[in-house]
Amino acid sequence: MTESIVRLNVGGKHFDTTKLTLMGSPFFARLLDGTMSEPTLDVDGRIFVDYEPDGFKLVLTFLRTRVSNLKPSCRERGAFDYFGVTHPHHHPIDLCGEKRKRVSAENLPGYEELVKNMKNVATATADLGRDFMTLSYRVPRESEKGWWDIMRPQSTESALSEIELLDDIEKKILIDGFAVLHKVVYFNFGDLGAIVVKIELRRK
Repeated sequence: MTESIVRLNVGGKHFDTTKLTLMGSPFFARLLDGTMSEPTLDVDGRIFVDYEPDGFKLVLTFLRTRVSNLKPSCRERGAFDYFGVTHPHHHPIDLCGEKRKRVSAENLPGYEELVKNMKNVATATADLGRDFMTLSYRVPRESEKGWWDIMRPQSTESALSEIELLDDIEKKILIDGFAVLHKVVYFNFGDLGAIVVKIELRRK
């Protein structure tokens, strides 16, 4: 039986792989099984993914071999988190190779407002009868430094990982009858370098 070939354009670079390989990533599993909205295609008919190609290449290599003897760097770990793939050497408190104490998400400036905003939007969207929703929240400019200091610390002994943050948000905003499809926090998102939290929900 011939495997289904998937042709990708990730950040302008072309990749060819099998559907079976990509199903190891929750991001692509939802994209290919129709759970998410229709994928964007480039002029050659390739599925376009707006992500940095070098980071994706590392994830794809791991999906193909399931072998990695090296701890991912901060940048590489972000790629694994984005595509929902758990790296074998990824520990939630092991940031950039240094063990740090956990910090509560409540310490992030503006966190209470973020949770309130997402919860209200989720509830209102569910009341409209929608089966799928995307919740996005941009961290205010005045709060960005506090987020960087806690989540991307340079010299402190305490830190909060993206996984811990997103798990905490999920617990606070998830409404009955819905499940999380994808969750991610972007640093340096877009031309303005914003911090954006994005969570996708689907009715069960």
